[in-house]
Amino acid sequence: MDLPKDQPNQLNIEISEEISEGVYANLAIITHSHAESVVDFVKVMPGTPKSKVKSRKWWRTGRSRDE
Repeated sequence: MDLPKDQPNQLNIEISEEISEGVYANLAIITHSHAESVVDFVKVMPGTPKSKVKSRKWWRTGRSRDE
């Protein structure tokens, strides 16, 4: 889509109140391959044997060989 030359290229993004509060994490685990990256955010509490991932962010980092 072509924009008129006098109109700037803008993107309006909204964020909900729930998302804007965020999620507390004190550990990030990063894994990646040639095609994708994943970051898991974890809240680790002292003295507890098990912790849960609180949030996961996943994205493609490049083109896979099959494309």
